[in-house]
Amino acid sequence: MTNKVRAPSAPDVATAKELGYPDLTLDGLVGLFGPAGMPLELRRRIAKDFTAVADDAIEQKLEATGQLLNVGGPQEFAKSIDEQRAAVAGFAKELGIPPLPQN
Repeated sequence: MTNKVRAPSAPDVATAKELGYPDLTLDGLVGLFGPAGMPLELRRRIAKDFTAVADDAIEQKLEATGQLLNVGGPQEFAKSIDEQRAAVAGFAKELGIPPLPQN
């Protein structure tokens, strides 16, 4: 379990951090992407429309599959992506895996 917290559907499964591997903490990310340069206000409006996933029935179904719902806005999503990108790049560097060429 690499999430920051234990999954409600598997409360007896410890997280990597709890087992002594805090650097392996990576939450699963699901979100929407739009074209580069999309205005922040439009991104916020779209994010607001998707807060429907915060509905209790949907949240229960997601949690039953081990997913943890964390509804946020565009800035939180971008920050999470940047943090995970940096973490994975650090793992790759430590393992000697070269970065992929950029387009």
